[in-house]
Amino acid sequence: MNSHYPQFKNGYTLLETIIVITIASLVIGVTVSIFSSFIDSYRHVKALGRINSSAVVVLDRITRELKLASSIDYVNSEFNTHPGRLVLNSFYKGSSAVVDFYFDNGVLKMKRDGVEVGALTRDDVTVGNLIFYSSNNLKSSIVRTDIDLITNVSSIVKSATFYSSAVIRGGY
Repeated sequence: MNSHYPQFKNGYTLLETIIVITIASLVIGVTVSIFSSFIDSYRHVKALGRINSSAVVVLDRITRELKLASSIDYVNSEFNTHPGRLVLNSFYKGSSAVVDFYFDNGVLKMKRDGVEVGALTRDDVTVGNLIFYSSNNLKSSIVRTDIDLITNVSSIVKSATFYSSAVIRGGY
């Protein structure tokens, strides 16, 4: 037996090292890509959640106030145009009240008897379009609300349009 040459090799060849580095790079690249797509999906879902929660609050409040209203103040309301304004004659805690939905710098706000109740939309959601439509006949009045809501989450801009209609209960 020749003692000058070892029988077993220790270490890796250059080709084996390059193959391992290539495979590791591919695995890391795929992992980063998947993680990045999860983060983007989370941002999209978060933006849509913001818009939907604002839409629910806004449309529920408008619908509730319409159902409680006795009539529409057609003189002070603005229909079929952006920004729309809806002024209702209503009752609040046993006495007559005037409810006013209006657009102010991208925010939908509400007043009751001239006192601002506050913003109906979230701070991170803006109103892109607000239009009220009114239709009535001899027995009833109906108001349709069209609202576009927009939000921006980490440079992802989402928008959605929502519609709602309600019959004024005092009208039939």
